[in-house]
Amino acid sequence: MLRRVPPLEAAEAFIVAARAGNMRAAAEQLALSPSALSRRVQALENFVGATLFIRRHRGLTLTPEGKAYLAKIENAMDALAEAAFEIKADGETLKIAASHTLTSEWLLPRLPRLLSELGIPVEIVVGDPLPALREGYADIALCGGFTPPDGFDVRTLASCKAALVAAPDFSQDRKWTGLKLARPHLP
Repeated sequence: MLRRVPPLEAAEAFIVAARAGNMRAAAEQLALSPSALSRRVQALENFVGATLFIRRHRGLTLTPEGKAYLAKIENAMDALAEAAFEIKADGETLKIAASHTLTSEWLLPRLPRLLSELGIPVEIVVGDPLPALREGYADIALCGGFTPPDGFDVRTLASCKAALVAAPDFSQDRKWTGLKLARPHLP
């Protein structure tokens, strides 16, 4: 039997790219590389037997076939996503507490992938994560730069090295016991 319905990943890639108007932006939304997103769109074009986008250096433009196809599948794909979301969510929301910095620099870039993998809604509580966790405002907390607190189940997500860097005048005027300061190499 011949496949009558295109792969959902390819249709989703097409819709996100059409809405974004740019392969790179669409790839970021789907947590894919631009080349992986492009391959998905090409697979869909092969499946339907038509070119759906005019690819330009500055972005994408839908072809007439692309506009017609988008109009026909966009609502159907949204309905599929909503139906799956309602069944999976079952009223659950994962509440994640994190500092402003961890939220903006670490969590938000990974949020599309997290949402697609979890399949449930996520609420982000921005601020001091441990009080939010202790007081029941969050289910999990992203914490960084300290020894893990007692009484919590801790999983390490990443390790990083950090250096304290000071201006030469500042570091010479004070005694920094046990700290290593990186001195700039100026010409």
